[in-house]
Order: sequence, then C-alpha cells, then structure tokens
Amino acid sequence: MSNKFIHLFQNCIPVKGHKRSVIYDLQKLEYHLIPNALFEIIIESKNKPILQLKERYGPEHELIINEYIDFLLSNQLAILLDKEQLDKFPPVSLDWFYPGAISNAVLDLGDWCNSDLTKVISELHQIGCLNVQIRSFGNLSGDMILSIFQLFENTRITSIEAIIKYNASVDELTWQQKASQYTRIRNIQIHSCPPGHLIKSSPISNIFFYPYSLTSESDCGTICPQYFNVNFELFTEALNFNTCLNKKIAIDRNGLIKNCPSMSSSFGNVRDNSLLDVLKVENFKYLWSLKKDDILICKDCEFRYMCTDCRAYLSEPENINSKPLKCGYDPYHAEWTDWKKQNFALKASETYHFKE
Repeated sequence: MSNKFIHLFQNCIPVKGHKRSVIYDLQKLEYHLIPNALFEIIIESKNKPILQLKERYGPEHELIINEYIDFLLSNQLAILLDKEQLDKFPPVSLDWFYPGAISNAVLDLGDWCNSDLTKVISELHQIGCLNVQIRSFGNLSGDMILSIFQLFENTRITSIEAIIKYNASVDELTWQQKASQYTRIRNIQIHSCPPGHLIKSSPISNIFFYPYSLTSESDCGTICPQYFNVNFELFTEALNFNTCLNKKIAIDRNGLIKNCPSMSSSFGNVRDNSLLDVLKVENFKYLWSLKKDDILICKDCEFRYMCTDCRAYLSEPENINSKPLKCGYDPYHAEWTDWKKQNFALKASETYHFKE
C-alpha cells in the first residue's frame, strides 16, 4: 500500500473550518466531520505516494495516518490508485450556471394578489423562473388555494412549495387531493396546527403539518442543522454566490418587489412596476454575489457550503458582511447555542423590532 496514492473521489470535497473540517460527499448527499489534521493530510497527499506521506510526518504519526486512510476507504470517500491511474480521475468543475434571469421566487400572499397575481406569474414564466414558494400568513379557503395553483398551469415553473396556515375547514384528504392534482407541487406545509392535531407527513403527497406559527416575514432566516443540504448544486452555488438571494426575486404581502420579503429595501410595487424592469436596476443584484467566504465568521465555518444564508437579519445590522443573526453556531468552538442568548442578539433584535 505504501507505493499507492490515496485519492478522494471527484464528488468528495474536503472543506476546512476553524475548529474542524468536513468532507462533502456530493454524490451520496451526506457529509463527514473530520479533524483538521486529516484535512491537512488530504491536501498534503495530492500526487504523493503514501510512503512519502508517512516519511513527511515521521514514524510517530504512522498509526494515525493508517487510521485516517482506513476511515476514508471504509466510508468510500477515497480509493487507492497507482501513479499512472491518477490522470483518469480529473477534478470536477465547480462552476455554477443557471440560464434564466431568475431561478426562484417567493410570493407572500396579500391584497395585491387580487389584481396582479396572474401578471406576476406570467412575468416569472418569461424570465425563466422554475421554482416558486408561496406563503400565506392568514387563512385561505381550499377553493382559493386551488385557484392559485391553477394559475401555474401551462407555465415553465416546475416546482411549487406552498406554506399555508392551518384551516380547520380543509381536511387532510382535501390537501392530498390538491397536491396529487397538480404535478408542479413539490410540497405543502401547513403551519399553525392546533395542539392535539395529528402532526405527520404523507410520503406520497408531500403534505406536512407543523405546530409552529408563521405570522409574518420576520419568522424567517433561522440557520440550523435541520436545514443543511448537501448536494452539488448548492455546493457550487455557495462557492460562487449567495445561497439565499442569488437569482431570487420576492414580493411581500404589500406587493413590494424585493430581494427577500424580510428585507427593508424594495424596488417598486407590482401594481406599478414589472419584474422585468426591476431586473434592470443595478442595485437589485448587488447581494447575489455575496458568498459565504465573504461573510464574517461564516467564512471560518465548516458547514458554509451546505448552509443557507440570511442578509435580512444580521448579527451586526450596520454590517452587510456580518453573520446571520439567527445562527447559533460558533465555528471557533464547534458548538451550537440558542442565537437569542448570544451577546449581539438583544441589540440586533431591537434594531429589527423582534417581539419576544
């Protein structure tokens, strides 16, 4: 084995954090936490046989190097190769590209929908948007939801995620029927379910019932492991662009056109402006390229390429490059805490007028 080369598979990419590192397995959609020492060995071992690697670190580290190699092989993260085989495994391209002007949109339902929703959906179709999230903070009837879903028929929009407030008059069977009727619906999330309601999901229709309440756009921006997502598209986008705002357009409940409904700045109103005109405004795309490697603290985090971002609520509201307010992870100690208990939380929460 000493004359062999340890070679990570092309879709297994090591990422260094301050306290520890991670190997992203972009093919299996999973990740493996590793010590920074193993990260350094992986980098050091490129184009070097294992024998030379062991000589580099000395006999006192041979046992741990063998353990690291066994870890990589047993988890199918790497393979042993002869020197002449290395060229047969070229690195994958980590570029990110989307051909449309907009890839995703968030629509917060409000009075503007009565007159302008059809126009907005048509414009999203024109600018190449494929993914739409619909959010409702108030009660909607089953017929109203049905009429909204129908507007997306015969458009290029392929994925719809609906986040809707619980309505006792619409039973679970009705939601399942609606979800199965429209193939574009990726999932329907029912929030504000009352105590005692059966909280479950249907693997067939992708209906999810949750007890949490979504009362306004400020109930957004939370960073936690449950939202981590390991895949090639997100990884490459995170390397090059902002994982939340890149190629996104949003309309808040008042019809204001924004980068995100939670943000204070807007670029017009759907009643007076078209989405196509907003895309021509230079400042609209300003935050698209603010990637995790540009954000304080986040740039030292091992999870930065599987994590979402939030520029609406910042730990330092006056600093656009500060970490998301609602993230309780400390990459310098590899610890999770409640973000509300961190030193900056109270002052920042007052700036954003959060209610307890």
